[in-house]
Amino acid sequence: MDWKQEAINKLKDLEVKKQALRSIPLERERLRCALEGIRASGVDGAPVRGSTTRREDRLLGCIVKLQELENTEKQAKLWVKTVSGALDALTDEERLLLDRLYVLPVKNGVNQLCEELMVEKSAVYYRRDKALRRFTLAMYGAPES
Repeated sequence: MDWKQEAINKLKDLEVKKQALRSIPLERERLRCALEGIRASGVDGAPVRGSTTRREDRLLGCIVKLQELENTEKQAKLWVKTVSGALDALTDEERLLLDRLYVLPVKNGVNQLCEELMVEKSAVYYRRDKALRRFTLAMYGAPES
C-alpha cells in the first residue's frame, strides 16, 4: 500500500467530508418530511398476498435511506475525527503546508509558501514531504512506502 498517497487522498477529501456532515442532517430532515407525507395504507379489504402498494414501497424506501444515512454520518464523523486528530499532531508550519497544498489548495500554493516562509521551492517540497511523513505516521502508525 502506498501510505503517502493514501494520506494525500485523505487530506484532499477532508473538506468534502466536512461538507457531507453539514449536508446529511438536512437530507435526513427531508426524508423525515417525506415520511410524514406518505399516508398510511387503507384497510378496505383482504390483504393481497405477496404484493405491496406504492405507498408501502415509498415508506420502506425512506426508512432504508434514513438508516443508510445515519450509518454514513457515523462513518463520516469518525473519518473526520481521525484525519483532524492526525493533523493536530503536526506543527503549525506542517499544518500550513498540508492545508495550502492539499486540504484547501490555492493556485500557485508553492510560490505563496515560498514567500510566506521565505524559503526556496526545494525547501517547500522538502518540508512538505516531512509533513506528509509525520501526518502518515499519525494516521496509520506506519511510514510511507
